[in-house]
Amino acid sequence: GEALPPDEARMAAFRPRVDSSAFRIGVYRLVHRPWFGAAVMAAIVANTLALGLEHHMMPLWLGDALAATNVILTAVFAAEMLLKLVGLTPRGYVSDVFNCFGGAIVIVSLSELALASDGGSGLGVLRSVRLLRVQNLARSWTTLNALMRTVMRTIPKMGPCSIVLLLFMV
Repeated sequence: GEALPPDEARMAAFRPRVDSSAFRIGVYRLVHRPWFGAAVMAAIVANTLALGLEHHMMPLWLGDALAATNVILTAVFAAEMLLKLVGLTPRGYVSDVFNCFGGAIVIVSLSELALASDGGSGLGVLRSVRLLRVQNLARSWTTLNALMRTVMRTIPKMGPCSIVLLLFMV
């Protein structure tokens, strides 16, 4: 037969066995549907837009709407994580670096919600971690993927330039 692309060949090892439960097989099929990935990408874009709308002295109604949006989107991303854990198995889930990255962001987001409900302050750092979900867009958006790779290759080379810039600023 035709050879699978490397990513699909790697994930093929985590397909449910014939004797797996119908539930796991159904969840596996669900998380591999193109519309499932598109829905997750749409949620990432909505999350980014919601975070971009936050600003100092925003109206109370906007703050409430964004807080509700945060809870809903966190629930969506947590559901995605749970569905993938069931469909792919935990071992299959962690074999994909994007899943690990997304799972870590879900855990941070859930922690943020728990701390916010206790009246915690200084949650800006945890909230800003949610912006990292944009990284998942790089998986399917080839231009963004190329840009991210370029930025990652450039960062180490910026060190000496940054030191020289700091010397002139002082």
